[in-house]
Amino acid sequence: MISVEDLITQVTEVYSILRYEFIEKLKQRPIPDSVQDRLHALEEFGEIKIKDGQISKAARNKKQREQLSLVKFFNNLGLHLMDTYLFVNMAVMEICNSNHEIREEQLIHELHQMIIKMHSQNLVTQLHSCLKETIKTALVRYTNMGMLEHKNFSNQNGGVTGYFTSPLSQKQKIEQLLQKQVAYKGLNQEEFANWGEKVDQAIENAMVVFMSVSKL
Repeated sequence: MISVEDLITQVTEVYSILRYEFIEKLKQRPIPDSVQDRLHALEEFGEIKIKDGQISKAARNKKQREQLSLVKFFNNLGLHLMDTYLFVNMAVMEICNSNHEIREEQLIHELHQMIIKMHSQNLVTQLHSCLKETIKTALVRYTNMGMLEHKNFSNQNGGVTGYFTSPLSQKQKIEQLLQKQVAYKGLNQEEFANWGEKVDQAIENAMVVFMSVSKL
């Protein structure tokens, strides 16, 4: 059970993280109003009950349970975004802790391959066709939040190569956001540790490739 007030707070926090995934120039209703509209619709469909400002799951008979759950449907619809932003922030945390300077191209590639592999292992339930673009957008968002720093350097071929670092001064901010994301996802300690190992390996792979390329 959760209160309407707490839900609005959580939705606002999630939107602030994912807002680059939406067309912000379109005129939108205030988040509290939008949340209230959707809660009313779900209540009308018999998915939830709202009483005294508290939201609870509506009792459903066997036939109703076999029908499409709108709550589950909409949850799965945006799950890939939440998962991807969580993975990228876990990578940011590792970059910060290890004081890495990591090549942008390799970081995106390794995270992309990692998530695809985890999906094949049923460790990630939802996979989106624009996964690589979502990873890029998450990196831009975290950079604009100050959790990452991005620099471009000219390479020997006349092109530009991007690199990411994460200031140690941002560690607390990264950790606080990570805790919220893990809570929203509902990961237990074992699952979080497993995901962390996958992310650490992806970072290590990216660094190995980066070091190899640097020697050429």
